[in-house]
Amino acid sequence: MWPVRHCPTCGEESEPSGSHCPHCSTTIKPTVQAEQSPNNRPMTHRPSRGAQPRQSLPASTILVNRYRIVRALKSGGMGSIYLAADNHLGARLCAIKEMLDEFQNEGDRQEGQEWFAREAQMLGRLRHECIPEIYDYFVENGRFYLCLEFIEGENLEDRLARQGTPGMPEKQVLQWASQICEVLNYLHSQTPPIIFRDLKPANIMVAPDDSIRLVDFGIARVFSAVRSATMVGTPGYSPPEQYQGLADPLSDLYALAATTHHLLTGNDPREHPPFAFQPIQHYSNQLSEASQSLLEGALRLELSERGPPVNEFGRQARRITVELAQGLVPGLGGSLAAFAPGDPLPPTRMAVPFGGLSFGRFSKGEEHMVNFPVMNEGPHELRTTLHANVSWIHVPEGQLRVPCGSRAPIPIRLDTTQLPTGLHRASIELDGNGGTVSVPVEVRVAHWLFNPVTALMLICVSFAAILGVVTHLFIQYLHP
Repeated sequence: MWPVRHCPTCGEESEPSGSHCPHCSTTIKPTVQAEQSPNNRPMTHRPSRGAQPRQSLPASTILVNRYRIVRALKSGGMGSIYLAADNHLGARLCAIKEMLDEFQNEGDRQEGQEWFAREAQMLGRLRHECIPEIYDYFVENGRFYLCLEFIEGENLEDRLARQGTPGMPEKQVLQWASQICEVLNYLHSQTPPIIFRDLKPANIMVAPDDSIRLVDFGIARVFSAVRSATMVGTPGYSPPEQYQGLADPLSDLYALAATTHHLLTGNDPREHPPFAFQPIQHYSNQLSEASQSLLEGALRLELSERGPPVNEFGRQARRITVELAQGLVPGLGGSLAAFAPGDPLPPTRMAVPFGGLSFGRFSKGEEHMVNFPVMNEGPHELRTTLHANVSWIHVPEGQLRVPCGSRAPIPIRLDTTQLPTGLHRASIELDGNGGTVSVPVEVRVAHWLFNPVTALMLICVSFAAILGVVTHLFIQYLHP
């Protein structure tokens, strides 16, 4: 059950998940229900009787004879986050996350401590560049603490408030979305899958190099198809099933789409009734139909209709990012428009020459260009990207588009400057809605002496030298 909430204007009870009082229509910011305890009893976070008002830890406070508090970074209803120095590791900076002890009774307190420990142990096993590393967890003076990797930067909610006009640039937002998909894929690929359940701009840190980190795993949980608990998450970003206490990997997809919508438009979903997302072009006609199509599918209310999967959402976000960077207008035109919003690109059939690509023999230091043909033998437009697994093969950046029934030459450049003599093999991977094809590449680098042009020049020089000697001897013979 949701905790009772009262309207600040009329005093009547109102739904905690609602944004307006049903009696006087006063705007009320939605709240989020507390999480379930391990025995499925509500873990309430009302202050226990006699609890003292919470105070932030002052600077220079020492925790567990190890961590020295430098300053408070953030404070909220559930606790605080501090910048601290680890005195056991040369004053290495870290983040200390404090969770409050405001349980109603000793039983809840004990369960909370066990739950907190299991959370820390689960997250301590995760290793991903977009997830802050957890160093330690402990309890001191009735307060629970996590020690995490310190991430410099700001969260996307603060970045949006600082730079939004009112939204952020589409290319930048889609680039962030593709990075978030990578970390969600990692979480969902765990056994059992881990559902983040509270994806929103405030829980995404962006570093100075524009890379992202997913933070605040306080309500992340392993996936169970039969689990039913109280609602967790943030109203506005959470899908319908989370209001029923359920979560699925596609729940994170919905929250990602809601977050992307917020960043693109500057329109905060917490300030509106849940599940109400206007098309992004309603806020700016500069935003692409491709992004709207992607978001529309991911914001479907029914799990069975929601899509594409997170990995495909990330691939489409990268595609849109690349096309925007090339000055193109991303869109689903022609035969692609017949497919439902959010669907992946319809499959087609890609064909490449059998036997791969052989450059033949070259001298060290030579550059060579060859056109490699790619055919689209399917019913829909082919879109594919190219990646070479070595640095001495250069392929075009971005996405190749080939209309159905057409053939496109791909310029492939070979640079042998850094290659030693001998036989070299590599591959070029084509990946798109025509499937994934790996094309073998072979080149033989010879010493410059074995270059035909060089050899011909040597022959000519030698012939000229011999001719000069013979001429000189003949002249001496005629004029002794």
